[in-house]
Amino acid sequence: MTVEDQEQQDGFSLCQDTAVVYSLVDQVAEGVVKLVNASNDHQIACHRGCNTCCTVFVMATYAEAAEIAKWLLSPSQTETLNRFRKQMELWHTIMGPKVELLGVLSTKHNGRPTVEPDAQLYGEALKAYHQRLFMCPFNAGDGSCGIYPIRPVVCRTFYVADSCEYCTFNGNGEITIVRHATLTEVALLARHVLRELSAAAGNDSLSALPSAVAQALAIMQGDC
Repeated sequence: MTVEDQEQQDGFSLCQDTAVVYSLVDQVAEGVVKLVNASNDHQIACHRGCNTCCTVFVMATYAEAAEIAKWLLSPSQTETLNRFRKQMELWHTIMGPKVELLGVLSTKHNGRPTVEPDAQLYGEALKAYHQRLFMCPFNAGDGSCGIYPIRPVVCRTFYVADSCEYCTFNGNGEITIVRHATLTEVALLARHVLRELSAAAGNDSLSALPSAVAQALAIMQGDC
């Protein structure tokens, strides 16, 4: 199936619906950021290039992956796509089977498992993943996110206040994570809607972000 064929099917209407979900999430997130910055107690510390959070394990729905794949296949993103493919091979080699295990368990439990023995297996695999400190394959050379305009929901709703110096793995201070009930509620709702959109497109699995995008690219380029 070519990209042109995919545009005639649910793949790109899926992307359009995903964009609507992102818009809602961004509106709420921007409102929370303004509230925090307007307070006398805290200020948002996140800025371009502070990328320690880009080493954590991120799951993505097919809807999110399809949005990213469509964007990567545009002529203006050829360099980003080539960099991703190169980094993707390295990421998969370094992370190994832990990636597959995390994906299988997340799909089985619709997120992080809370029952044993899967909860322990997930925790051990997640710890092993994080200990490798490998940067997301989409991270650019200057430390910024190479897919920032179409990044997943989880990346749109995580904020740190006061200082990002403690986000580094050598930081000795406490990270102040921004928590807001409305933002959490919207993020959960967005993930639910994205799972439903993905299911309607025939793919309800949760996968590691790089793996999900690689699969979406293969579908759009007719490789599977």
